[in-house]
Amino acid sequence: MRDLFFLSAAEFTCRTGLVEPGPLFDKRLQKLSCTVAVCVRDNGDLVLIDAGLARKTYLHPDKNFRKAMLRLLGLDLARSTSIVSQLEALGFDAGQVKTIVATHCHFDHIGGLADFPNAELVTTPDELESIGAIGLQPFYRPADLADQVRIRTIQLTEPRKYCCPASLDLFGDGEIILLEAEGHSPGHIAAALQGPDAIYIHAGDALFLDWEIGHGFEGPSRLSKLLCSDARALMRTQQNLRRLGSSDDAPIIVSSHDSRIFEQLPHTPLAPASTP
Repeated sequence: MRDLFFLSAAEFTCRTGLVEPGPLFDKRLQKLSCTVAVCVRDNGDLVLIDAGLARKTYLHPDKNFRKAMLRLLGLDLARSTSIVSQLEALGFDAGQVKTIVATHCHFDHIGGLADFPNAELVTTPDELESIGAIGLQPFYRPADLADQVRIRTIQLTEPRKYCCPASLDLFGDGEIILLEAEGHSPGHIAAALQGPDAIYIHAGDALFLDWEIGHGFEGPSRLSKLLCSDARALMRTQQNLRRLGSSDDAPIIVSSHDSRIFEQLPHTPLAPASTP
C-alpha cells in the first residue's frame, strides 16, 4: 500500500453519560467523529473504509434529514465536509475510488456512495439484507443504494486473524484484511490495514470510545448496548479487540466515532496525490 490516511466525514455530539463510564445523568456533551480510512494502492486506486455522507447532504441537509433527526443525532453538518470534497482538496479525483468497504451499511457509513461513480461497494449479505428489512434501526436507508449498481457481497471464509474468528484478504496481498466483528449490526465487519508505517484496525462501530476495549474500564458503553443488534456478539467482538490491543505488537485500533483517536491519526497523504 502506497499510502494510508484518515478523514472525518461529520461531527456528532451526544451526552457524555451515554458513551463514557460514569453516571448516566452526566449531560455534558461528548464530541464524536465519523472516521473514514483512505487507502492509496500502488497503482493509484483508492479504497475507502466507509464513505461518510454524500456531498448533497451537506448542501441541502433539510432534504436529507428532518430537523428533529439532526438534533437527535447531534449531527453538525455546518462543521463538516463530505469525503469527496476533502479528497478533491488533497488532489485526488472521485474516479480514483474503486472500492468502498462498508464496516456496516448505516447511513453515516455508506451515504457517500453516490459521490463515487466508479466504486464497488463491498459488504456482507447480512448487511445488504438489513437495508431492505422493515422495522430495523432507522439508520438503514434503502435510498443510499439507489444509485449504486456495483455491489460485491463477501463471505469471511478464511482463518482467524487479529484475534477475530474469521477473515478475508480482500485483494490477496495482505494489505486489506476484512475481519468478523459482529454485534453492532447483523453483518458488521472490521478491516485490518497494512499502512506504510503501521497496521491499523478500522473497527467501525464495534466500539464508540477506546475505553470499551479495556483502557482503564471495560465496555460496552451504554450507547453501544442501546444501538447494537446482538449484545452477546458485540461483547465477543469487544473481547477479541481487547485481546488484540493487549498484545506486544498490537495494531492501532480505530473506532469510527472516537474523535480523540481520530486526532492522533495521519490526516494527509505522505506524498502528493499526483506522485506516480
